[in-house]
Amino acid sequence: MRQMRNVIMVGATFLLAAATGHVMQTTAEDGLYGAGASLPRAAAASLTITGAQIASVAELPQLSPRAIAPDLGAPALPRDVSATVGFSGICAPADLKVQAVEHALLQADLHAPCLAGQPVEVAHEGLRFTAVLDGQGKWHGLLPALATQAVVTVQIAGGAQIGASVAVPGVEAINRIVLSWQGAGDMHLNVFERGAGFGDAGHIHAAAPRTPDTPLGGYLLTYGDLRDGARAEVYTAPTTMTDLRFELDAPVGQHSCGRDLGGALQRVLAAAAEPAARLILSLPDCSDAGGDVVMALPDLPVSVAAN
Repeated sequence: MRQMRNVIMVGATFLLAAATGHVMQTTAEDGLYGAGASLPRAAAASLTITGAQIASVAELPQLSPRAIAPDLGAPALPRDVSATVGFSGICAPADLKVQAVEHALLQADLHAPCLAGQPVEVAHEGLRFTAVLDGQGKWHGLLPALATQAVVTVQIAGGAQIGASVAVPGVEAINRIVLSWQGAGDMHLNVFERGAGFGDAGHIHAAAPRTPDTPLGGYLLTYGDLRDGARAEVYTAPTTMTDLRFELDAPVGQHSCGRDLGGALQRVLAAAAEPAARLILSLPDCSDAGGDVVMALPDLPVSVAAN
């Protein structure tokens, strides 16, 4: 259970709704609160927010391409993952398979034998994150479909890219909120269902995410294997759920204090994707580390959620 000591309010604007933020002081350095009973929020104190703004549409930075070895006179290999060379000879081609599964989700399976242990960037619509291949060059993931015809791409070493596409049923029956960010700092979604308070059973967050087969309402999926890579969280709920409240939570700790955190937020409502909005949070300096910047985000429109 997280203990709160201080709260400070800030203001910002997001899409069609006014949004406000505050800082909650905590004893945890960079961690998330755990699930539990409602927790008190105390009065304003000494922390200072140096800035918070939400700007125009922008994508997260792409992973930097790896340097290409100098030309030693040998014929150049085709820039195709099927011709990747490993230490023991020619590797099998990198292969990506994507299939639609229940709950409007995608099962993605990547196998790149010559890239064992290396990072890759996975992308689908507004969702982007860094995954790390295992010792056999494999990665498996369950992704939220953000379109009825889903296209998943993976960028691998040397700038090569592979992709796969599949039709997905059921996307029209759900709403999804996608938070993506890059860098050492953390951003997280707080979702409060049906009037839930902080720490209540209806408070959905990374430490209490639920699962896609929950009968209780919505659920949260988290992505990203590297702290300094691209990461993401995606909340999903049926379009029939109208009593939802959202917050953006950015812990102020040793990895983020005194820095500007950048990210993007996108809403996909009943299969209709809104443009992604860029997020920029300027966090307090390290003398004020130990709290959380919390910004209110717009609720789902009742007119859309009720259709």
